[in-house]
Amino acid sequence: MEEKSKLTIISIKIPMEQLKQLDSLVQQGLYASRSEAIRAAVRRLLEDYERMKWEGYSVMKLRRSKREGEKE
Repeated sequence: MEEKSKLTIISIKIPMEQLKQLDSLVQQGLYASRSEAIRAAVRRLLEDYERMKWEGYSVMKLRRSKREGEKE
């Protein structure tokens, strides 16, 4: 059996609307808890970042792209 990593407690601030949506996912049974849903989101974020690095995106290109998207 694979040993689980020790989990660390963190505190975050999110808008109430996002919290309601997160709780809805838990209530629908998609995740067992808020923590599980947030861990899944962080895993996805890190996987996407690694994939983008592999595909040749740079952090600067990503930041520039985000800023340009915000101006539209």
